[in-house]
Amino acid sequence: MEMHVSQNLPLDGWTRSSFPSSNDGSSCGEAVRVGETVFFRSSLLPDGVTKLTPGEWDALVKGMKNGDFDDV
Repeated sequence: MEMHVSQNLPLDGWTRSSFPSSNDGSSCGEAVRVGETVFFRSSLLPDGVTKLTPGEWDALVKGMKNGDFDDV
C-alpha cells in the first residue's frame, strides 16, 4: 500500500462507511474508485490518502467483514 497526499483526487464521489468510529459520528472511513485504483482515507484526515490496488481493496474489505481487524 502506498501512502501519499495528492491534490489530483476527486472532491466528490467519496463513499463514507456507515459506521462512524467515534461516538459523535465525525470520523468515518471514505473510499473512491478512480479507474482501477481505490483511494481510502479518514474523514478527519482527508489529505492522508492510501492508494490501493483492486486486490488490496478486496482483501481489506474481506478482512473487515471477517472481523480480522476487531482487535486493532
